[in-house]
Amino acid sequence: MTHMLTTFALPERLKRNFLLFILLLLSQFSFSQKSAMNSESIVPYKNAIKGIILPTPFYSTFSLGYERYISIHSLVEIVTNNQFYFDEMGVPNYTLCIMPGYKYLTISQTKGLSNFWFSAYLMYRFWKDFHHENGIETNCTLYHYGIGFSIGKKIYISINKSWFLDIGLGISNNIYHEIPIFSTSDWIDTYFGEDMLVRPIVQFGKKF
Repeated sequence: MTHMLTTFALPERLKRNFLLFILLLLSQFSFSQKSAMNSESIVPYKNAIKGIILPTPFYSTFSLGYERYISIHSLVEIVTNNQFYFDEMGVPNYTLCIMPGYKYLTISQTKGLSNFWFSAYLMYRFWKDFHHENGIETNCTLYHYGIGFSIGKKIYISINKSWFLDIGLGISNNIYHEIPIFSTSDWIDTYFGEDMLVRPIVQFGKKF
């Protein structure tokens, strides 16, 4: 009889131990889920679209970008920027920039130190003016090719951190060639040079 009682008592101990083990796992899982939800290092989104439209009578700009997250710290992006404006002489100018790059995000438990970013990017810039004076057309075309660096901060403007504002500043070192064309003759000249371009960054975005 004693042997029979021992035989039936053993599964009960196993059941109790197994139940305690499950409860322990559930408590740890719940704790880890809460920690993950409260942690700024968790990135629930893999993609983002961002841009800005600023139309004015004398200066208009349209910027559009795409981000792809490859880790909680890293993403790759491509940004295009179109500008149309009148210079101080009233001459219309058009600019197109294409800038692919890599961006590193800071993750910190200190709230003020999180969500800063550092970026390295390539620059392609096309610029053209449309100048007419006394029936003479003197268009000028400028091409830039360079590499740049920028720094900024991603500011979240929604509770679930899907909507954000990117603000920053970049600078690029570029090789350019300029092609002025004079319509009164077939003469075309090309100038080569080097310069630096400043890049202010203000974009609203949505992660998905």
